[in-house]
Amino acid sequence: MKIVEDIVERTLSNMGASERHDLILSVVEKMLSQMGSAERLTLMEHVVDHFLEGLPDAERQATVRKLVPRLLAQLMHSGGMNVDELLWAAMGSLGALEEGEAGARKEPTASGSHPKRGDGTDPGAGPRP
Repeated sequence: MKIVEDIVERTLSNMGASERHDLILSVVEKMLSQMGSAERLTLMEHVVDHFLEGLPDAERQATVRKLVPRLLAQLMHSGGMNVDELLWAAMGSLGALEEGEAGARKEPTASGSHPKRGDGTDPGAGPRP
């Protein structure tokens, strides 16, 4: 495996940026077509954990601002969610994190009301229509 890695590294270093980009995308597409969901999950976890490492703060922020909307759109599409459902799910997740730190976890009620207020409102808005 080390020999293959060395060959790939030398080949990539001798390519122009455009050629390198095209080759990487081609290889990634082929890999993804051969991967199952568990393998894709492992790959995505690695990418999420290491993708922004080494970038200056300004580049990290610019990259995140470009990628997050696309990722959210894919998540919404894949989960069959609309914007309201996504926001409520995100608020619930953030609330669970906050409550988890305090040692308690509350689930949203069946009526759709906010778990902390219980009055059908979200924490930052008036009553729901």
